[in-house]
Amino acid sequence: MRYWIGTVLAGCLALPAMALPATLVLPGGQEVVLPAGALSGVSNLATPGLRLLLNEVTDQRCPSVYDCYWEGLIRAVILVNADAPGAQYIVLCNMCEDGRREAVVAGYRVSLDRLEPAVVVIEQLGRGAVLADYTLVVTVGSEP
Repeated sequence: MRYWIGTVLAGCLALPAMALPATLVLPGGQEVVLPAGALSGVSNLATPGLRLLLNEVTDQRCPSVYDCYWEGLIRAVILVNADAPGAQYIVLCNMCEDGRREAVVAGYRVSLDRLEPAVVVIEQLGRGAVLADYTLVVTVGSEP
């Protein structure tokens, strides 16, 4: 019985690591979830597939115990087409000098939507957050 419970628990814990990249059709823009360390795939009939990998996160959002007038800095570095020659990095952020809220790459427009989880969840970890704690949500659409 203990072996069975241990096997089921191990399988549940391994699911995020074994998840396959999502493939999406993007008529006018599609929300894409980028879990840290996992490739997320995007495809469109008009252009070749796009592969995104969340590579780095800077999270300086307002602590949950304060009422802030600004949301704080969110910065994400994404490797585009990580599994192909000519891969390149883009920086998406809400207010930084080396990036913007959206970037155009490989025929797509990638826009920063949000960083998950919320600050209060990160604070409840009881330790400093690491890349694996985060998921970045972006909108990907064809370049206009």
